Amino acid sequence: MDFIRYFKIKKLLRQSRFIEACAIDQYSQYINLSWVYYRLGMYKASLDAPYHTLDFYTLFSKTISASYLGKREAVLKYILLLKKKYPNKLSNLVLPLATYYPECAMELLLFIQDKKSPIFFALHAHIYGKKLTLEKYGITLRQKNVDNENFTFLFSNITISEHSQKIDQFNKILSNYNLRNIFLKTSSSTFKVSNLQSENQLIEGEEFPLVSILVPAFNVEGRIQSCVDSLINQDYPNIEIIIVDDASTDSTVQVIQQLSEKYTQVKAIYLPVNVGPFVAKNVAITIANGEFVTTQDADDWAHPQRIINQIQPLLYHPDLVATTCNWVRLDDSGDFYAKQFIPFIRFNPSSPLFRKSKILEQTGCWHSVRMAADTEFIERLKLVFGKDKIFAVKQPLVVGAHRTNSLMTSEITGNFENKISNTRLDYWEAWRFWHIQQLRLSLIPRMSDLLNDSELFDVPVSMKNSIENMEVIQKFIKNGYSL
Repeated sequence: MDFIRYFKIKKLLRQSRFIEACAIDQYSQYINLSWVYYRLGMYKASLDAPYHTLDFYTLFSKTISASYLGKREAVLKYILLLKKKYPNKLSNLVLPLATYYPECAMELLLFIQDKKSPIFFALHAHIYGKKLTLEKYGITLRQKNVDNENFTFLFSNITISEHSQKIDQFNKILSNYNLRNIFLKTSSSTFKVSNLQSENQLIEGEEFPLVSILVPAFNVEGRIQSCVDSLINQDYPNIEIIIVDDASTDSTVQVIQQLSEKYTQVKAIYLPVNVGPFVAKNVAITIANGEFVTTQDADDWAHPQRIINQIQPLLYHPDLVATTCNWVRLDDSGDFYAKQFIPFIRFNPSSPLFRKSKILEQTGCWHSVRMAADTEFIERLKLVFGKDKIFAVKQPLVVGAHRTNSLMTSEITGNFENKISNTRLDYWEAWRFWHIQQLRLSLIPRMSDLLNDSELFDVPVSMKNSIENMEVIQKFIKNGYSL
């Protein structure tokens, strides 16, 4: 046994630095592959990984990975083993199982006699409907509303129909994060992303570096106005907003034109072909003047404190490279949404605010695929610069729109009700293996730029942009953003 390597790998695992552990342990001598691949979100690799013994971590990994892949018979087989060998640890399975096998998660909750946790009420409403949950547990939910924020979200979803009361509940949560109240633009209308507003407190008397906010847009004619208004309404005084229309087929272009005429902070680019949000962001950053850059999806709403709260750590700590923030998702009926049910406030993958020159020089920006490249970008930043150089602002600074036919929910590009998208998972595992391989070769993972696009690892065909479209984009940039 190589004791030096062994202890180095164990230290990396304790620090949750799983990619680096895999890179060092090339032949998987010292790591539990099922567990490590599970922690990396590599569910196919986790389920297929060989194992020496069926300890709890292996069984847990196999069970949850099988659930993400929609292999419900395998899930039930592993749960039987867990019930026999580790009956006191079954509660650990509930939250991860709920995402794609909620009925099994509920069965486990009843088996372990847990009818008090937020996930129980969330699953009950999902499986049996809000009406029955309200009838059976309405009083309990009212009592638990003060316990924690997840009960407050559930209380709003299940017991409240009046939209002004829903926003009151949300403001209770925002106040706990030292965030100002938000309001409905139209009080008689629905509590939804496109109907939100808040008063800003513009910071004056200081010079702040420019922040470029990149907004890719495709067929969001009824939503982009709210997004841009929320960015214009930031407390932070020095921003530019670069909207990139991704060859929309509705009236989004006309709305963008109106916004660029109305606001001096808005610049617009109109792509000649549809290439997805990540190519759009890569195009936008080529004209960004900001020392700092961030992005926002065109159907999301930013709290007025978003930019100031994300940039302050970078201004106070020059060694930091980027910050991120959390978000909460809201559907058009006024209900809060989380695919995983609990918690409702989660990490926002579109939120990195970063030092532009450092990123461009050392690792490059987003992968030029059609979808799902946000997490690769963030994880690459952590590998290149170190996790301690990426500061997580834990406040819910963005309200994201949960809607049908978005990239995340579409039957073609999104995940399914009972399993993860094979296309998205294949892509995820491909870039994870690429990161591992780069570290093994002592190379810095670096993404190709738009004008020198090359395939760094295998990508599912449906996620690739055609060679023809990429050539059009390259010509578009070289010709001064026109054809």
